[in-house]
Amino acid sequence: MKKRTAVFLAVLGAVCFAGAVTWGQMTVPKLTDADVRRVLPVMKAEAAERQAALKEMGQTLEQVEKMTQEAEQRIKDLESGKLDPLAYLKQHSPSIAVPPSATYKPKLSRIASLWAYGYPIAVFSYGIDSEAARNLARGGESAARQYANFGDIYKGPAGQKIKAAEEEFKFFYTSKGFRDLAFTKVPGWSCVSPDGGVSAWFVFVNLYAGTKDVEAIPDGPILELGLAEFFSAGEKPQPMEKPERPAPLGKEQALRQAGMSEEEYAEFVSALAMARNDAANPSAIDPANIGLDSEGPMEPEMKKTLVEMRAFYEVRRQNSILYKRHAAVLDPLLTALDQ
Repeated sequence: MKKRTAVFLAVLGAVCFAGAVTWGQMTVPKLTDADVRRVLPVMKAEAAERQAALKEMGQTLEQVEKMTQEAEQRIKDLESGKLDPLAYLKQHSPSIAVPPSATYKPKLSRIASLWAYGYPIAVFSYGIDSEAARNLARGGESAARQYANFGDIYKGPAGQKIKAAEEEFKFFYTSKGFRDLAFTKVPGWSCVSPDGGVSAWFVFVNLYAGTKDVEAIPDGPILELGLAEFFSAGEKPQPMEKPERPAPLGKEQALRQAGMSEEEYAEFVSALAMARNDAANPSAIDPANIGLDSEGPMEPEMKKTLVEMRAFYEVRRQNSILYKRHAAVLDPLLTALDQ
């Protein structure tokens, strides 16, 4: 015992000399039953929010995993020829409709869908060969000149066919209730079905010119159909029903009701977590085990530090006793907040 006391005093002297720890600043709030009753609603609210967030994250990860697996399966089916994009779209939406002048290209559609990482796209050609469209497809200065003189795309017999196909697209889909008709940056027109589930895109130029192992189509306009919002089951999620019971108390509201700041709350929760550890291991704060029961002559600064240390550990001891009284309620909450 004397040897341990001597060692402790030596360490205490070193601490005081170095000024490494100012024990007067090493404080922990002394908890009361009233403090526990005050902080419990806030802890419950925060634990509920965290559990809800974890549940939502888990559901989101499950949904992403499911959608990833479905996309991988679609890619395999597209590569094998088992999946036809247009048939898939018709299966998943009643709004799929095609203007009379547009001809479906199944091979090109499979390639387009593979390039879109399994997102089914049905591609149609209007069978119009156009030098102006070829200029747009070439890119560079040729395309820049064509953009600057975009009206040239309507010139000549091919241009009149393009104009007719463009007007047919706009009339066909608007008459079927498609909305949000807009001119697109890649020159063309887009719109969505009345339910917002299908997108239709008229493009003045064949975006797939030069693609190998597909149907040979002219450089003129094409039509693309796809699902505007791609859901894993081909169905839009239904709006959430309003809960019959009121929403649970949120953390911010609980703090306001408790008249407590975020900083004060964090201090209480830290003290409770420390009290739980101390209650589980009381020998770690026993004055006899850590040398705080040492007596004998010492420098005033050392004695002051010893008094501060005793006070610090005494508060922890009392907090651990209080914690045991409320452990049945506090344990699961602290565990939830640790996650």
